[in-house]
Amino acid sequence: MRKGFLAWIVLAGLLSACNSGSTSDVEGGPTALATLSQDFLPALGEVPNPERGFAGDSYYPDEPSLDAEAKVAEARSRGFEIRLIRRTYYLHAFANQDTLPTAFLHTLAQDLASAQAAGVKLILRFAYRPDENHPSGPTYCDPPEERILAHLEKLGPVLRANRGVIAYLEAGLIGPWGEWHSASPEAGLMDPFPWYNEGAQPPCGQGNYDRKLPNARTLRIVQALLREVPGRMVAVRYPMAKAKLLELEAGGPLGTYPSPSAFAPLTPGEAYGNTLKARLGGHNDCFLASENHYGTFYYDPGPQQNLEKAYWSEDSRFTVMGGERLS
Repeated sequence: MRKGFLAWIVLAGLLSACNSGSTSDVEGGPTALATLSQDFLPALGEVPNPERGFAGDSYYPDEPSLDAEAKVAEARSRGFEIRLIRRTYYLHAFANQDTLPTAFLHTLAQDLASAQAAGVKLILRFAYRPDENHPSGPTYCDPPEERILAHLEKLGPVLRANRGVIAYLEAGLIGPWGEWHSASPEAGLMDPFPWYNEGAQPPCGQGNYDRKLPNARTLRIVQALLREVPGRMVAVRYPMAKAKLLELEAGGPLGTYPSPSAFAPLTPGEAYGNTLKARLGGHNDCFLASENHYGTFYYDPGPQQNLEKAYWSEDSRFTVMGGERLS
């Protein structure tokens, strides 16, 4: 990276010399250009690659504002460089409000400015539930679709104004941690798997992990998120989720597991366009935690699980792919 940059400066200097002065001497003959040589020395240490590699983590409101330079310094003190920070915003304080406070939007803008000043990009996730619901703990609920869409409209102008600092977004918004499972039955932002007997649920759901199948509401929320941040990809939590969203967009059935034909990876001709298929990537937040990566892939070993793993492997040649290791 550094060598290429130096080489470009040298080349630019030569081109400038050719164009800034006369191309002939006072007698009308051609002017000889001086030979310029440059020795390149090997770069010492790591050369960080933008938008690649490990990411720092930061969570709102536990960290009310982002100090991106401090995150970079912390990583460097541990012996590695980062050029990405995943900033997750838990919006449970606003889940019952139809609009987002101006103060929060100002915080978001400041965070994006902090990332720009530190020379990093952000992976953004917005979510309403910072934890699962437990009998002895607080209850967190998915907001209704209309409220989420209204919040996205408020976020959009800030995100578009700082689009250059955004690497990509994680879909978030639904379920605990925004990870697209255990969705609140009342809001109905996702359906249960067809084989899953959810049973009677306490308010906002509890222990109902397999309510994770995208439906029409999920699709509209994802489409709205993509509209608010043009030119950026959105990563979804499961390969099944992307396949189902594409199936629904094509007019496919609700409430069914996506058909094998829905797991068709991007081709070079389809990649990098402004389609749902081209702009949806993935994030595996239980990487290697089990054979199915704790429900990231189809639960049972066999053809369907193998299909989903191959799908993500092929699809991610042209899309973003992130995640975390469950410890």
